[in-house]
Amino acid sequence: MQRTVLIQFESLQAALDAYDSPAYQAAMHELGDNAVVRDIRIIEGV
Repeated sequence: MQRTVLIQFESLQAALDAYDSPAYQAAMHELGDNAVVRDIRIIEGV
């Protein structure tokens, strides 16, 4: 099963800060390496 999730942030820096945050990193650690391939892309919009 594949899915796409699109999240809009106020700025590129806000997206990077969210990705680098201890809370997000802890959540990714809790999910573990359960054979799921995650492809995360942060793209600056217009």
